[in-house]
This record gives sequence, C-alpha cells and structure tokens, in this order.
Amino acid sequence: KQWYQRRVRGPEIGYVQGMSDLLIPLFTVIRVESEIFWCFDTVMNRSAFSQGEYCNLHHQLAFLREVIGLFLPGIYRYLSTTGDALSLTCCHRWFLLLFKREYSLSDLLPLWDTLLSAPSPFFQVFISAAMISHSFPALVKANCSATDILMRCQTMSGNFNVQQVLRTARGMYRELLNRSEIPCSLRPLVGQQNSWHGYKTPVFKCFECKKGIRCDQ
Repeated sequence: KQWYQRRVRGPEIGYVQGMSDLLIPLFTVIRVESEIFWCFDTVMNRSAFSQGEYCNLHHQLAFLREVIGLFLPGIYRYLSTTGDALSLTCCHRWFLLLFKREYSLSDLLPLWDTLLSAPSPFFQVFISAAMISHSFPALVKANCSATDILMRCQTMSGNFNVQQVLRTARGMYRELLNRSEIPCSLRPLVGQQNSWHGYKTPVFKCFECKKGIRCDQ
C-alpha cells in the first residue's frame, strides 16, 4: 500500500528492485501508517531513485569524486590510475539504498536521522566520502585492483563505526564551508545556512564546471 501511494505522488518513478530496502526500516520503528508513508516519501526523495535536480546516480557520484579529490587527494590519485576504479561502481549501492545494507538497523537509524536533518541536501556524499576515508587506505596499501576494490566493498557491511563516520562527514562538510573559495560545481551540496555553517557565508568560484552543471556566477 505504501508503494502504491508513493507511485501516485511520483508516477514518473516505476518500481525498481531495492526500493523495499528503504521501506523496511520504517516499518520496523514506525507504527502509524501515514507517518510511514511520509517518511518513505522523504527517504525516496533523498535517494538516487529520485527525479530531483542533481539526484540521479551520475550527478551524486560526480559530486563524490570531486569531494574525494578535495579532501582525500592520495586516494583520488590511486583510484584515477587503477583501471576504472574512479567510476566508483563500488559506491552505487550506497546512494541507491542510502547505506541500508552497510549498517545494522541500530546504526542505520541515527545515520538516517543525521542525513535527513543535515543542512546539505546531499549529505550522503559526505557520508560516502567519510566511509572511503576510513576503509580505502587499507585497499590502497594492498594495491587492490578496481575489481578487488569492488569485491571488498561488498564485504564491508557491518564493519563501519557509524559515529566515527558521521563525525568525519560533518568535519568534511564544515571544512568545505570554511574554504576561502568553494568550487561552483559543488554549490548544490551547500544547504541553507544554520548552526552547521556558523556565521560564515560560503564564497563560490568557478574552477571550470567539470560536470556540465551550469555555473551561476
């Protein structure tokens, strides 16, 4: 029934395998059907299933590549010279299912709570970058191929410390905001000003719009 109602609100999105993964945790903790529906609608709008601007998997992976380049240059260099590793195929599931299969339910709920309340409309990009910062150094040290990276990422479920990941993700977001100039291509990642921003107004500069996203400067 929840899926049918969501289909009425968003008829352009047909059922895709994996959407039930986003619904199951809500049924586990919420008992009021109307609240389940609106929470499911919100989660769907944050996932790569959404038809919203910049929400598709292509754009979100492009944002992630750029964030890795800014904050994890060593990992970025390794991925860029290791087959097609920089395509970040290993992260597809993270964006489609919002990390549902990477964390236990007890860890997933605070992660979703932070994700949905964060000022950035794409905070999942920073969560993904944080997960990479904690897990990929070992893969780089082992000189893993692109295929090895993909296979190892499939076995990382349950091995992330959610509080550590969220702390790192928040730190990356604040560090981006505190840069003297933020690449205009990352403008969609910057949300409404609130306590996360402090009192600093972000300054954007065009460093070549690499992803085909229009520069508003």
